[in-house]
Parts: sequence; structure tokens; C-alpha cells
Amino acid sequence: ETDLALQEAKELAEAANLAKSRYLTGISHELRTPLQSILGYAQLLGRDPSIPEERKESITIMRRSGEYLADLIEGLLDISRIEAGRLDIRRDQVNLHDLLSQMVHMFSQQAESKSIVFKYTCNNTLPQYVIADEKRLRQILINLLSNAIKFTENGSVTFSVRYRNQVAEFCVKDTGVGIDSEDMVRIFSPFERILKPGLPHVTGTGLGLTIVRLLCDIMGGDITAESSPNQGSTFKVQLMLSKIENPQLLAPAKRPILGYQGTRKTVLVVDDETNHRRLMEDLLTPLGFIVLEARDAESCIEMIHKNDQCQPDIFLIDVSMPGMNGLDLAKLLRDQQLRDKRDVTTPIIMLSAEAHEHHTDQNIDPAYNAYMVKPIKLLSLQDQLSKLMDITWCYDEAIETIENTTPVNSPPALPKRIKTVTPSNIQQDNKAAFTELLAYAEVGYAKGFREKLKDIENTGSVDQEFIDTLHQCYQHMRFDKAIELLTSKNNNEQ
Repeated sequence: ETDLALQEAKELAEAANLAKSRYLTGISHELRTPLQSILGYAQLLGRDPSIPEERKESITIMRRSGEYLADLIEGLLDISRIEAGRLDIRRDQVNLHDLLSQMVHMFSQQAESKSIVFKYTCNNTLPQYVIADEKRLRQILINLLSNAIKFTENGSVTFSVRYRNQVAEFCVKDTGVGIDSEDMVRIFSPFERILKPGLPHVTGTGLGLTIVRLLCDIMGGDITAESSPNQGSTFKVQLMLSKIENPQLLAPAKRPILGYQGTRKTVLVVDDETNHRRLMEDLLTPLGFIVLEARDAESCIEMIHKNDQCQPDIFLIDVSMPGMNGLDLAKLLRDQQLRDKRDVTTPIIMLSAEAHEHHTDQNIDPAYNAYMVKPIKLLSLQDQLSKLMDITWCYDEAIETIENTTPVNSPPALPKRIKTVTPSNIQQDNKAAFTELLAYAEVGYAKGFREKLKDIENTGSVDQEFIDTLHQCYQHMRFDKAIELLTSKNNNEQ
């Protein structure tokens, strides 16, 4: 009887776990669908030359926030992957300086919206390139920083990085609500959220710290937490990130694509979502492609049979559609091409809001050439088109990005590398403006700092080298350095 009861309990637990996995998979699909349009058009707007630069910064924030949301959706699936032992850890060359700069920029904006101070510090021995899984490292930092800002209503959030003996220590300290000692054992459990009367309500799934701990364990690292009620919390993550002495040459950032060489190519987009078809048209038409649309598999087959001229050079097919799904459509197209003795090498790219692993086992010899998970990145799609259609892009030679003009092995303009410049020839009329600029820096008000600095620069009465240095402080969110420079200026004037 005991064995029977244990067996029944085991079956119930397995059924519940399977139901949870199916639910997480289903809801992630529903969330990815609108994100495809949000991120797709954010990428298009970011490349529009008619949009002012100050607006492009807002678009960049929107795009990064959308990517952050996409990472959270991935986190919903990571629990199931980790439990099933199917989570792969990559060993890639990661530009640690760029990664940390992105984190600082993203979360300083979130801190600004809550009127709290965001501080970032790192030691001088931080290597530029390390070996790590960039996606998983990004997940860890995003979850920790997001929690710190979420649970802090007043005060500050401090993000510090130390590196010694190939080990990186990331410390996130806040002055938020804190955690009681009896609740500390619960914070790393899935779906656990500490809710107490009188504390502000915050949204969340209760999976962030669970994912952080599991990833730290898998990556051979460690996480510790210290907290006091109403005084804040401190989370420290230690990870082995081996320094790369001679990094491989990285592909330079691509210039905007104007089109491609050769005859015009035809792309047939098969998707039941009207917004997705329109997005693909807006993405590909400016590049010179002829974009045809079909709302389902039946419409696609009808277009090809009734119009002999409709012979696409490539198919972009959504996986989940009413009636015949995209995978069956791809197989049918291949079979028809064989029967009609047509070109069976026409590339097929599957576009799906579902994770790839759900189909790899079922298709040992798939009918498609590539599988891309929504939301689709424009650069990734362009790379696939170039690879599968053997086309050569035409770039805008007049536009050179900062990355293209910076040697690969030269250190980027990191916050810690901002040089100290003593201001000279500052007119007395600007004293009030610099006082206001200092006030913005002290509270971390990025938008006010940027606009006031621009106003000061437009007067033309301030040393441009000093202004450029303050611009670097703003770009890297190093308000502590800006405060130091502005305080030194005021002391020198007095």
C-alpha cells in the first residue's frame, strides 16, 4: 500500500510538472506574438534617418526594454529546461565592457523613472574580453538589477564589479524594503513572492532569483544574499570568467543596408497574423525585395498553382497557423517540387513563437533550411537571407558607425577611462547653468543632464574638451565622475 501510494504521488507530480511546462510554453508563445511587431518596428524606426537623434534614444530604450521582456519570456521556459537537464551553456568570447555598459544604461533609465540614484563602480583590472555564456550572464544581471530597482522606493541602487584571479564578482546593493531573516530561505524558491502589509505592491512571477541561483550553479558559480528589513539587500554573484589575452577579430558592426546586387528577388511570407505579414513587408521592401503575402497554407498553395509567375526565391513560413501548420506546408512544398520536377533548392525559413526544441526531434530531415524564433532580429534575418539566397548586400558608404572606426583590440571609451579635464575660460554667466547641471548629476536625472549640457554647449563659451568629457560621463551613466568634475570646477571658480 505504501509503494502504491508513492507511485500515485509520483505520477501526480509528473502530471503536474508536465501541465506546468505546457502552460509555460503556451503563454510564452502568446507573449512572443505581439513582441514580434513591437521589436520589429522599433528596429525599423531606429534606422530611419528622418527621426531626430534625441528621439532615436527613446526608440533605443523601447527596443532594449522589449528585448528585456523577451528575455523574461525565455526565463519562463528556462525552469523547465533546467529541470529536464536540457539547458546548454556556451563558451563564447564576450566583450564584458560592452555588456556592463548596456546594463548600466538600461537600468539607470529605470532608476531615473522612480527618482532613485543608480551608481556603478568597477575596479581597474576588469578585462575587456572574457569567456562566458553572454545570454546567461545577461539573465543573471538583469534579474538582480531589476529586483533591486523594483523593491527600492527611496535611496539608491549600487552595481559594483570586481575581478581577481579570473573570477568576477558582481554585487547589487539597494536601500529598499529588505527581507526578514525567516523569509531568506524562501526567496530562491520558484513562484515565491514576499508580500507584506504596508509594503508597495510590485509585479513579478517569482522566478527571477530562482533562475539566477540555478544558472549560477550550472555555470559553477555562487550567489549569496544579505538583507535587513527596511535597510536594503545585497546580492553577490561570483563566476569564473576567464580572461582572453588575444581576442579573435570580431566582425565589425554593419553599416545600414541599401539593397543588394543582381536581379530582384521574390519573398513569399505565409503567416496568419496580418501585422506580422505587414512587418515583413516593411522590413524587406525597402531593401529591394518583392514581397508576396499568404494568410495560410491553403492560400500559399493556391497562389503557386494558379500563377505560374509566382515562383518565390524564398519562403518565410510561420509554424503555428489554423488548418495546415507551417511544418506540414514546408514538407508539402518540397514534395510538390519533387513531383513537378521544380527547383527543390528554394530556401524555406520557419518563423515561430515556439522554442526550437519542440520540433527538432520530430524532424530528423527537416523540409526547411532555417528556423528562427520570434521576435526576429533584423540583422539575423538579413544574415539568413544572404546565406540562403547567395546575395551580396550594398551598404551605405557615407555612414560609418563608431564600432567601424574603432580598432578591435583598442579599449572602448569606458566610464573608468574618462579623463579628468580642468575647465577653462568659463564665463560667470554659466555658473547657474553648471549648478543646475550638478544638481541633475547628483540625483541621476539623465534627461535633464543631457538637455542642460546641450544648452551649455550651444552657448559656445565653454571649453569644448570639458564639454566632451561631460558627454562621455552621460553616455556611460558615470554621474559620480560628472559630480567630481563639476565640484572641482566650482571649487576652482571660488
